[in-house]
Amino acid sequence: MQFNRAVTTTAMLAVLLWSCGSTTDNDQQVMRFVGFDGNNIDQQDSVNPGSAAVDVDPSLCTVDFIFSEITFELFTETIFNATFINEQKQDIVLRKYRLSFDPILGLGDVEYDIAANLLGGFCSNVEGRRCAVDNDCIVPGQTSATFACLKTPTTVGGLLLIDFLTKERIKGNVRALGRATNVKIAFTGNDPVRTYTVETAYTITFDEFCNCPSGQFCVPSDMLPQ
Repeated sequence: MQFNRAVTTTAMLAVLLWSCGSTTDNDQQVMRFVGFDGNNIDQQDSVNPGSAAVDVDPSLCTVDFIFSEITFELFTETIFNATFINEQKQDIVLRKYRLSFDPILGLGDVEYDIAANLLGGFCSNVEGRRCAVDNDCIVPGQTSATFACLKTPTTVGGLLLIDFLTKERIKGNVRALGRATNVKIAFTGNDPVRTYTVETAYTITFDEFCNCPSGQFCVPSDMLPQ
């Protein structure tokens, strides 16, 4: 399995929302979560901005039901990308994320370490000047129309969502298959002074999805002729 782990960026203008507290709400205003996607990831599972469909059972593929030609269905772990905007001057290093699953799945929390840099703001009119709000970019003699504090969304790619072991455990949980379940995802990062934690939710449907090539059928291994 191959996937793109590159960090991609796109320039964007934003205004700082700042508070001196340390609650989750304030953290989300500084290390702001934008969304998920499955772009540029070579995998069989479907990962979209609001939900994912995850295949838990590697089936066999056949071109007909006399089983004249049998191949293995492609079966992968589930990977996703997450995009953030850092609304302050200083960079934030994203350190880890934690997955908390719906109780019906019978899974404990899972935590993964990562290292990704979320860039802080830069002034459009002064090269290298850091900023949090437009006024940080004021230069004597310039009007407000000639400067802005630019914020850069950072996409952290190739994050593990569901591994093979988790798929194997869910495959035997009949109550969990075919229904939408929620997973809470908490991202933690820090600058030289503070630690930030941002929580979001994602919907996952686990089932025995068929990922055989077009024109072929999925067959459970126990249906094959002996």
